[in-house]
Amino acid sequence: MAAEEGLWETSAAWRWTVAITLLLSGLVYLISPWRSSGTGTPPLATYKAPPSVAVTKISFNRPQPASTPNTSISATISGLNPAFDVNLPSLNAPFPQGTEVHMIGVYQGALPNGQKEQPWWAKCTAFKDDSSAMAECHSKYASQRTTKSISVEVSRSTAPMVLVLMSYEPVLWKLSVTPRSRIAKIILAGYHGQDIDGIANGIPVEARTYEASPCRNCSRQGEYFYAYQQDSKEFDNASKKIRTITGITPASFQGSHQADRFSISDTTTANGTPTNPTDDKGDVYTGKSFKDQILIAGQTVSLPMGNWQGLSYIDIASKRGRDKLVALGKYEDHRFSEMIAIRIQVVANSSGFPQFAGCKTTPRYAGDIQVNESFGTQVCYEVTHMTDAWSQPFLTSVATQMASQGSPPATTVLASSFHKTDRKLSVDLLHYAIPESKHVTQNENWNSSTWHPKNFDKSSERGRFTQERVQSATTWYQIFSLSL
Repeated sequence: MAAEEGLWETSAAWRWTVAITLLLSGLVYLISPWRSSGTGTPPLATYKAPPSVAVTKISFNRPQPASTPNTSISATISGLNPAFDVNLPSLNAPFPQGTEVHMIGVYQGALPNGQKEQPWWAKCTAFKDDSSAMAECHSKYASQRTTKSISVEVSRSTAPMVLVLMSYEPVLWKLSVTPRSRIAKIILAGYHGQDIDGIANGIPVEARTYEASPCRNCSRQGEYFYAYQQDSKEFDNASKKIRTITGITPASFQGSHQADRFSISDTTTANGTPTNPTDDKGDVYTGKSFKDQILIAGQTVSLPMGNWQGLSYIDIASKRGRDKLVALGKYEDHRFSEMIAIRIQVVANSSGFPQFAGCKTTPRYAGDIQVNESFGTQVCYEVTHMTDAWSQPFLTSVATQMASQGSPPATTVLASSFHKTDRKLSVDLLHYAIPESKHVTQNENWNSSTWHPKNFDKSSERGRFTQERVQSATTWYQIFSLSL
């Protein structure tokens, strides 16, 4: 000990060695991984799900974009569900919302009463002894195409329609249209000239034929096409051009080498064959009331408790099938308190859906991912907090509708998103619980948000509101995640 005291008094190097050793020892203790973190206060607003529901670990630190400095954090708390990134039909679209395109194609029509077409020389028998007259008769009839007729009965009333009537040979299309049917446009297409009869004044008719068409009041257009067999290059070409012209994927096709009549009714399906009528005919949602469940595209979707009012409906054709969106609202004491948006995508060829980005959740209060297979089964949900709840086009239109009813929604919401998919169908449900205005603070980032668990006591009104939404979403998810 005396030697050490002597070194301390006489050697500066020894004094520095001892000091540095002590500092390093303290630093190692402070940062050591085995050091106890202490009891601390557990995070607030957590929710322990029932044993039958697996809830992923909750994270309350919402990461900021790498390009955004910490000194300038974006005020928007975004948890947008990508399932609702849907481009709405343009307000200036050439056809009303929900318009269907129905195609009919033949090689040729038929003569009335079962008559058979005569060869050109049968029309010139009177001149068989006069060579010059026979030559003149030949020049008149040999190159002449006989115009045959096809009757088309239109009784479909579920949506506005564009009719595409196609033939290689010249045809007189005879339409019989019921008063309930709504025809937005008729397109006559083919190689030889086409004509039409039986249409009301004011319905636009386009003639897209290689040879001139005799129809009156037709708008002559280029790009002729025709098809009468579905598994053909002509059909693929015709479908592509129809989508380009109308902006709509055809809803049905009926074709034959030769025919004399067709019908387009409420039971006409994608291949033109009849089926049982659907339970979903046009907009049967907006302005209507619903309770317990709702039927969309043949799929029953359970609803949370209460009475729900239809706010908006969109039905658009997709490249692979149909896409339907419905929004419902709930009002309490004349205040808009909850919103549900439902999107159902139908794939005609059962080819499934790619892995859903929304299952890869952002920081949230609670959530679960059971499975997220590309082109197979997908089931997931999440509950999170948002301040840009109405920025997606469909939801913007819903907010506008609510505002027109005198109840503009608050920007800040607690959002519960549910996603379920198999190879044929994708169902997405988005539930917004909208707090009263006294609980909402605008322009806030997640870490300083009044809705962050560290910033409210779970026994407060705001805390209880959040806990109720988490518990409700977690319980309801068990119903939603049942097989399609």
